[in-house]
Amino acid sequence: MILVSDGMFYVDDMVKDMKLAESAGIALNACQTVQTPCLREVELRFSDRGTFAVRANLLALREVFTGTTPVKDGPGFDDFVRALGQPELADRMTVNLDAAIASAAALPDSFLMALDTDYAKVVATHAAVRAFTDDLKSQFLTVLDLEIPDDVAADND
Repeated sequence: MILVSDGMFYVDDMVKDMKLAESAGIALNACQTVQTPCLREVELRFSDRGTFAVRANLLALREVFTGTTPVKDGPGFDDFVRALGQPELADRMTVNLDAAIASAAALPDSFLMALDTDYAKVVATHAAVRAFTDDLKSQFLTVLDLEIPDDVAADND
């Protein structure tokens, strides 16, 4: 369970911070810019498939968190959280993850275009992902008595 839960933090470190925040200039990046996109930070920039990567990462996380795939509904981390008496946390995290997925779905397929003409949507997607990861890094760990992965522990947001 620990390795799988650690893997869920990919969405915090890589999706929220690298793919969205650094690319959009929400966080300091390789271009040393804030509130200005940094194209050097854009994942898959030459094929312009960054939006698809963000969407795929969030959908995969949902399958792990809820245990639900297009063909099967099995146990997920939300079920463990519910079993430990925290259904409101499981519900909130699922709602926030679904909101992040919907926000990513609303981005243009071209991530470069999103940064240029739909910057507010990129910022909104980052905020939606952060709503999920805030609970992931705090109450989720507490309820399941897990420790934050070492590579995420130094992250101050």
